[in-house]
Amino acid sequence: MDSESTAILSEAYQRLHRNGPEFSGGERGDNGLTNHGPMAVEVICRRRLEIDVHRWLDRYIRRLTELPAMPGPAPELGRNDPPETGKGPSPMVTGSSDAIAHPGRAR
Repeated sequence: MDSESTAILSEAYQRLHRNGPEFSGGERGDNGLTNHGPMAVEVICRRRLEIDVHRWLDRYIRRLTELPAMPGPAPELGRNDPPETGKGPSPMVTGSSDAIAHPGRAR
């Protein structure tokens, strides 16, 4: 990829980084909560398609929602603490090691 395409791609990534997902989805509405912009722009640049990336982004970005706000830092959890309470052993590590090593075997 040449330096001009690299610069266009980098600028496009910066523009897309400030946006959240697309809720509209496809014709059946099954592609919600995605942002295909980065992948589409990369294909346009790498394949040197004759599509004006900036104009394409201007239209596509209107379909995106705002970037969701961060609720705050993640809580500190111990290695065996379940996320819902932060206390006690994790259900993922309970049971015998034999059951973990051989999941199909009856207990």
